[in-house]
Amino acid sequence: MSWSQTEIAVPTPLPKYTDPNHELTVPYSKKDVRRMPSAPVLPSRDIFRRSNRSNNGIVASESDGITMVGFQRLGTVRGHKFEQRPLPMVKDRNRSGSDPLHLYSSSSDEHVGSPNMDLVVPQSSLTRSHGCLYEPNDNHRDSSQYVGFEQMWQNNNYQLERSCSSVDENTGRTWPDSLSDEDLAKLRPLLFLELSSMFDSAGIPFHKGKPHKRKRREEGTIFGVSLSTLVDRDEAIANRRVQVPLIVQKILGQLEKRGLGEQGLLRMAAPKAKVDKLCSAVEKFFYTKHEEADQLLEKCSVHDLVAFLKRLLRDLPGLLLTHELVNLFYQSYSVLDTVRALNLLVLLLPTENRATLRALLQFMSKLVEYQQRHDLENKMTEHNVAMIIAPSLFPPRSVHLEKKDLQSHLDQAARSCRLTETLMNHIEELCLVPTDLMTQLRHNNELYQCRLKENNNPVRRFLGKKKTDIVTKKINNEVDYQDGVVRVDAPQFRISAIPLFLSDSTTVGDVILKIVEEAAKQTVTKNGHMGKLGRKDLKSRALTELAPNGNLSCLLTTADPDMATRTHFLYETGGNIGQRRIEPTANMMAVYQANPNAQWFVKCDHRNGMTQI
Repeated sequence: MSWSQTEIAVPTPLPKYTDPNHELTVPYSKKDVRRMPSAPVLPSRDIFRRSNRSNNGIVASESDGITMVGFQRLGTVRGHKFEQRPLPMVKDRNRSGSDPLHLYSSSSDEHVGSPNMDLVVPQSSLTRSHGCLYEPNDNHRDSSQYVGFEQMWQNNNYQLERSCSSVDENTGRTWPDSLSDEDLAKLRPLLFLELSSMFDSAGIPFHKGKPHKRKRREEGTIFGVSLSTLVDRDEAIANRRVQVPLIVQKILGQLEKRGLGEQGLLRMAAPKAKVDKLCSAVEKFFYTKHEEADQLLEKCSVHDLVAFLKRLLRDLPGLLLTHELVNLFYQSYSVLDTVRALNLLVLLLPTENRATLRALLQFMSKLVEYQQRHDLENKMTEHNVAMIIAPSLFPPRSVHLEKKDLQSHLDQAARSCRLTETLMNHIEELCLVPTDLMTQLRHNNELYQCRLKENNNPVRRFLGKKKTDIVTKKINNEVDYQDGVVRVDAPQFRISAIPLFLSDSTTVGDVILKIVEEAAKQTVTKNGHMGKLGRKDLKSRALTELAPNGNLSCLLTTADPDMATRTHFLYETGGNIGQRRIEPTANMMAVYQANPNAQWFVKCDHRNGMTQI
């Protein structure tokens, strides 16, 4: 009985056979045939890595920036379904099902020939997709059909240029830090409500992420310390309110001063030894010897500063977009109005994260603008800058992907770059509270006050009258409202409820200047008489003469009209808002009509100013 007719499951040892190409007779032994990749599988975070001699050419670097190409692993086996290749000659026998040579062949007898013929078998397409090293994929595309990163990046530009948040120029722009903590707490549910509606309309699950439970002491001075801790330390030293850490402010200031024209800024690497030395020195002297730390930052190269900044952001305990919101930021790409969704998400960020993100993106925008004005001098186009900083904003490990194959990671990289470009182009608008949400906030406050009055009415409670959502505005001072008169307080100038007549063209800045002029008129001399004092003469007065009229710093900063409007702001307090700082360019009549029952205060926004009412 021949071996081809044997049906024994485990055959006895095979006899020796003679290879016609060799003189020696060797025993035949079955060996495991396993195709191993010739290059290790790289993690997804290496997609953005800069090209060098050791990355197998995955990322190509050109003189005008970074270019990502579609890539094919050296160990990947791709072939057409009917591609054939010769195999070594073997005896005529049936193979077991575990034989890799006959794993996908229909019948082994079709490929058995004479000893002088080459054995050929059809080869199935193999792939590494979905976490499996090799699996058959008959519909697999060849490498020429693969979509590269650049093509995917270009295809992902169809929906991101949507309408931006509406802003009413008459009532002025509103930043989150312009509102009181009470108003911000009432605004957050409105943001989440609209976001959930937008995500549900797009069929995207709306889930906040959970922060990593990494409990550790922040023993470092700068590195490994959260943004909130850095801000608290800076406020204690600077004796003023700080939103962006001082170390970030100084680095961005040096880069803007010396590095905008540097070719390859953000892309070219700095010597690791120099960067390590700089980081150690600044970590040691930043809060103890300020002058030495400043000199170190001024003397080092701009590429060292960029490496310092990258390490600082990379060592943060949390993400700049926070672990709770980073996946929602990424998923906003699939929402119909991406810019609006990004606007709502930016408003949900903590104050220090939002301010730091704004400072970074503003510098990136200046870098791109410099490149456009000076005809590719620094060669940092918008696309190149977005490719470099996108992994810091959207780390692959923090973004949830339905599939873990290579194509999904490439798509994630392209989307992250597009979202980063959108953030860079609209960062100023994204940090503003939309006008419609401000209107909704005012309406909710009026409705709450109306219901509060109804609950305090015992007759209405006894009669059981139903509550109504219709709010009737009742103006406390109808006469002033009809005459267009607003009464403003300025405690630092010892001015109380001074009446000011408004016209249709009166701005908030005009109101501030009128208060400053009134404060100059009411300057008290040593003899106790009222005397006129111009703004130009304030600096020449004696300290003892200026002190009785209020805060000296306020009087000195009001000597120049532009300085006065930059260091003093008008606030609306009460009525249908808790507190809001008004932009100087806003129309005062429009603001007054939006909140006629508010109280108006001029407050300081400079060092040693009087902020209390």
